[in-house]
Amino acid sequence: MTDREGPRTSHQPAARPGVDRRKRRGLLRHWRLLPLSKTLPIMLAALLFSSVALIATVTTSALNTSLYGQLNTELSLATERARATDVAKGDAAVRPDDPVPPGLDVRTQRAHTIIVDLRQGSLRAGYIDDGETPTFHQLDSDQVAMLLKVPVDGGFYDVPLPDLGTYRAVAINDRTGARQVVAISQEAVANTITQYMVVQMVVIALAGIGALLLGWMLMRRALHPLEVVARTAQSVAGRELATGDAALTERIPEVFVDDVTEVGRVAGSFNRMLTHIDDAFRVRRASETKLRRFVADASHELRTPLASIRGYTQLVLRDADTLPPHAAEQLGRVRSESERMSDLVEDLLLLARLDNEPVIEREEVDLRGLLIDAVADAHAAGPNHHWQLDLDASQPLEVLGDENSLRQVLVNLLANSRTHTPAGTNVVLGAAIVGDDVRIQVRDDGQGIPEQMVDTIFDRFVKADDSRTPGQGSTGLGLSIVQALVHAHGGSVSVASTPQRFDDDGRPLEGDHGTTFTVMLPRLQHPQQDDGAGAPNDVDDASANRA
Repeated sequence: MTDREGPRTSHQPAARPGVDRRKRRGLLRHWRLLPLSKTLPIMLAALLFSSVALIATVTTSALNTSLYGQLNTELSLATERARATDVAKGDAAVRPDDPVPPGLDVRTQRAHTIIVDLRQGSLRAGYIDDGETPTFHQLDSDQVAMLLKVPVDGGFYDVPLPDLGTYRAVAINDRTGARQVVAISQEAVANTITQYMVVQMVVIALAGIGALLLGWMLMRRALHPLEVVARTAQSVAGRELATGDAALTERIPEVFVDDVTEVGRVAGSFNRMLTHIDDAFRVRRASETKLRRFVADASHELRTPLASIRGYTQLVLRDADTLPPHAAEQLGRVRSESERMSDLVEDLLLLARLDNEPVIEREEVDLRGLLIDAVADAHAAGPNHHWQLDLDASQPLEVLGDENSLRQVLVNLLANSRTHTPAGTNVVLGAAIVGDDVRIQVRDDGQGIPEQMVDTIFDRFVKADDSRTPGQGSTGLGLSIVQALVHAHGGSVSVASTPQRFDDDGRPLEGDHGTTFTVMLPRLQHPQQDDGAGAPNDVDDASANRA
């Protein structure tokens, strides 16, 4: 039994602790990765659900207060009617053998009204049912006992009665000192509130689902142009734009472009950006084409005069004994520089040919012989270096390509190590089968390449003489030729380098250092060809010969 102005409420159990901080961060990260077409409808539905739930809570509370206020008013009126009837009849009209309590008149009281009357040691208690003919029913002892617990203070109390439900009750004393308890059933009020809450929950659920579906459809429609922009951007990002050979033809359809909406302006700006980039690529391609044509033409034209200079120099040097010493020395310098320039011209012509016609003649080539020859030639050209060959001679390393071009790749890589590392450097040429490719590596333990030069080491006329060994004649085109030839064979070339560190006094510090060039070439596949692991086979300075 409670003294209150509204329905009884019970305390809810304490909420369970939430997930730990790591899980919450994971959920937030997952939420941020969801696309807008999913997050915006969910947020819209959640906002609508929260708003409707708040409105439902406020209206339910207001309805609860109103209905219980009306019930209190009806209970007060029922009490006044019972008191008026008692006054009209007087104590003499109350018969001791009458079980009906005074004031419980079917003509004046509503159905399910209970009156308990205690006067002069006599107890009368009963209620009126809601049948077609209202009938009086007596209360049992348990029900009477619950009602007699209501304090006589004029307050309204909720009293649960066995077999009858919860009643709203008030206790009073009349002018004679008799005690009366008047109660009215709360069933109608409780049913009304329950039905209202059920209707509200159904409406909230339907509104939430409807908002989610409608928001999803509207967001998909609104964000569709952005999806087109994203797909176009992904298509452009997937293109190989480094060479500038392909034109940027991707554009967002004009149907999504306008000057009014934000998405339309983004689409228009994106199209204009692609047009500017494509124009820049066209200008770059035209400039590169002109430059390549100029280099090729100039190199071709320089061949003849350089050959003449070399020929006349050699002719004069045949009679070097008749020349002054300083003249013979100067002519020797002219001959060496003309030979160096001839090599540079040949390299430029080769690069120009590869730029214009990257397709080369292909035949089956076993790299084992090329590797052994390359180490032997490197030993002869650089006897002050330590050359090693890491190769399993019994394992075929066959590729499809041009033998002379592949030989030049090996020669250039080993010449790069010989030219740009000091005497005594260990250089290892290794080859092995890795999946469907043949991997060729040239490793040295020299000073390494500066980090800022690693990304541009394959560009033309790039030299790393500051970090390796200066003073060794280098055109700066050797690695560019390697890259062009490897790409022409459908392979790839990369470099990894760890520069040597020095202390404040310039003394080298201990630790790993050196450079590794890696060439990957597609392996020639034969039916029932098994892969094998390569075993190291050192070829020392005295035995770098063909097996």
